[in-house]
Amino acid sequence: MNYNELFNMCGLNDEWQAQNKERIEKFLHKIYIRSDKDIEDSVAWAKSQFDFTLQGTRQIMAVIMKESIDYSLADEECEIIINYTRPAMASLSQGFHVWEKRINEELGYKKYYARGTSIVYLMIALGTIFNKANWCIELAEDMGQTAGKGHCSEYQIWEGGLSKGMFPPPTVEVSCGLFCDQAPEVEAMMAEEFSYDIVFTDLPEDHPWDTWPNMDLEAIKYLSANTELVYDHLREKYGFTMSEEDKSQGVMEANKFTNRHFGIAELIATTDGLPVSRADLFLSFITSAIGTYYTEELLEAMKQLEKDVRKRKREGIFVVPPGSPRVYGTFVAVSDMRFYHQCEEAGLHLTHVWFEPVPPEVFNTPPASDIPREQGYEMIFRFQGLGDLCGSSLKQAKYAVEHYKLDGLMIFETMFCRPLCLPAAMIKDYVQKECDNIPVMRLELDAYDSRNYTPEQYRTRLESFAEVLRMRRVMNE
Repeated sequence: MNYNELFNMCGLNDEWQAQNKERIEKFLHKIYIRSDKDIEDSVAWAKSQFDFTLQGTRQIMAVIMKESIDYSLADEECEIIINYTRPAMASLSQGFHVWEKRINEELGYKKYYARGTSIVYLMIALGTIFNKANWCIELAEDMGQTAGKGHCSEYQIWEGGLSKGMFPPPTVEVSCGLFCDQAPEVEAMMAEEFSYDIVFTDLPEDHPWDTWPNMDLEAIKYLSANTELVYDHLREKYGFTMSEEDKSQGVMEANKFTNRHFGIAELIATTDGLPVSRADLFLSFITSAIGTYYTEELLEAMKQLEKDVRKRKREGIFVVPPGSPRVYGTFVAVSDMRFYHQCEEAGLHLTHVWFEPVPPEVFNTPPASDIPREQGYEMIFRFQGLGDLCGSSLKQAKYAVEHYKLDGLMIFETMFCRPLCLPAAMIKDYVQKECDNIPVMRLELDAYDSRNYTPEQYRTRLESFAEVLRMRRVMNE
């Protein structure tokens, strides 16, 4: 198969391809890309998703493809696979990457694969590059996961991928109950189905209502202690010896990712007009949120993407022209970027997605704990958008509208994820009451499963919403 154009497009040059020829071909075979026609279709599909003329896009995609290949081949290349599953935060998962590098270097060979990212990276590649996400979802439904919205589509992709050998069964899985009740349920089923060990963490979200940004200290200590018990299990059974230094370095690296992305996000939010598509900005968003083994490569790639944005701004090149309606969307697509393109074709400047608007209270509130590890968990609770049982996302939306002088709000009922559906109705009522009855549109979408909506279905609604915002702006002026 001639895959040279595809991998060059994704930032992996001829030299890298030559050095990794056997691994690439094994990877493509495992994900059912087995003919030149499959490659041609993948190239065409990927070009419909991202702007590969952007150097930053290609460099971030290189990290995603490397992670995808590493994960797909981990059962052949390593002895022990430790997965830290989604939904996870980079501040936690990055410590796994630090430890994997250190321990394998000390041992002199690749004994361990220990990451909290590659599951999602392979899902991104399967969806946006190879157009296999919906197929994996259908496989999982055939295996018994409820069709439609009964289960998280992310876990449907995972089970479908496991059944076909795209995803290697882990030796042990750390199930991260980060606001998500579905993850542990489905993971327990898959651990039995595919015969691997599983250990659970738990993140309680039952903070008293309207207490944000002051988080419940008992909940913070519970999460910290619970996670340490998981580390004890991994150490006793699998030789997982993550040190406090590994954890601290992981948090430091995660903070670098976050700072780099929020710098890009602030540039986008304060620019009149959108220089780069939200599809390409998604790559920075998702990698900053979950981290990577390839730390320096990702930081350099995000730096390059910011340069791309600034260059287009200087040259007056815009995906959405200056003067267009400015909107915050409480959603992030993962496996199909076409919805972002529809928003842009309708003339909507998405200034932020999901938890990008960060009110100053997130970083300015004094920590409740004096223990550094617990302070990290407290910050996870304080970030909005991770479900909402204490009113945080309501205040986040109000902050975004007021601080960035937005024209409208797009609230997404992300049907695949019950915790993210929870605040949808509340946000609409709250923001309209607090922000002069600002126009709000609610949409039903899925970050992974694009079978249940069509481009035509949403194009009309988006164009109508954009026209309402333009008319309202004229009336106010």
